[in-house]
Amino acid sequence: MSKTLVAYGTRYGATAEVAKEIARILEEQYGLSVQLIDLSLQKIKDISGYDNFVLGSGIKSGRWTGKAKRFLRKNFEGKRLAVFVCSRRAGEPDLYDYALDRYVKKVLSKYLKVQPVAFEAFGGRKPLKDNKFYDNRDWTKIRNWAKKVGELFSSK
Repeated sequence: MSKTLVAYGTRYGATAEVAKEIARILEEQYGLSVQLIDLSLQKIKDISGYDNFVLGSGIKSGRWTGKAKRFLRKNFEGKRLAVFVCSRRAGEPDLYDYALDRYVKKVLSKYLKVQPVAFEAFGGRKPLKDNKFYDNRDWTKIRNWAKKVGELFSSK
């Protein structure tokens, strides 16, 4: 059975919640063996035991989390990789293209030596006053993307 690593870097918890939902769908609907890792809590030195990867990062002030960005430097040759970010801008229809280009495509072209099988930019969560959040994540979009990734990871 192929092993899948879902790894993420988060700031306000939005990326962690998205990563958990993606991992759940990959396990429950596609029968994949999934390990979920918060990169701020655990360092992954050896990736040879995994066939599939989902990497997520929160975006703050236009930047990935440092540990998620460093994870992009791994050698994914011969592996399947899907990448997503959570950014408030990506959740705004008029800023989505900007967010996808700047936070995903530009970063992937700079750091990756292989082409990911899938990538996406989702809305995010921003703290407001009184311990409230502005949250513009589209859970239907997230779940549909996770299913697309599950299909890609399940095919030979």
